[in-house]
Amino acid sequence: MVHEAGRILLVDDDEYIRKLVKIYLSRKHYLIKTCSNSSEALEVLGIYGGNKTTQSFKPNLMLVDISLPDMKGYDFFITCQKSKLEFYDIPCIFMSGQFIDEQDILKGLNIGAYDYMCKPLNLDILLSKVKNCIHFYTSKHQDNEVSVRHSDYQIFSIKETARFFHVTEKTVYNLVHKGKIPALKIGGQWRFSKNVLEKMFFNVELSN
Repeated sequence: MVHEAGRILLVDDDEYIRKLVKIYLSRKHYLIKTCSNSSEALEVLGIYGGNKTTQSFKPNLMLVDISLPDMKGYDFFITCQKSKLEFYDIPCIFMSGQFIDEQDILKGLNIGAYDYMCKPLNLDILLSKVKNCIHFYTSKHQDNEVSVRHSDYQIFSIKETARFFHVTEKTVYNLVHKGKIPALKIGGQWRFSKNVLEKMFFNVELSN
């Protein structure tokens, strides 16, 4: 049985690392998808070539080596964030075979990394970080989950610092049905992440 929200994408060109981590975390009931480079990983995610192709895997966490053969791990993570809206806040733990200095750590944190691991990997520490990261991610999404029914008149606000948008539920309903907001229909209600909705209205030009 797989842990709830326990889907992990591992991107590393070291075959030994891929096998080791997959075996270890699989035994802890996590579902692991491994890739040897960024191109393969982008294809698995349905973002290959920057295009929104059919998504085959939606992880709750990414473990990414910072020195991939075809792209820096940092650039891969940024590509994921920019290419598909539902990937913008998926947490990432970067891995490095080199000594991690403060600049490496800051660079990763500034683009949204959750944590770092230095090779050779301590699997017990890795497991603890994976558990904490996925727990934080799922808790955040549960806290920010909102629901909406089709209505022409009800209005709610989205706030970012001092800026507000007043959004009718009809607008949200239309966006869901156009596939612009990833959502699930449960009990007659469309459920989606408030974070995703905020991201759309602050960063994407919308039209009804």
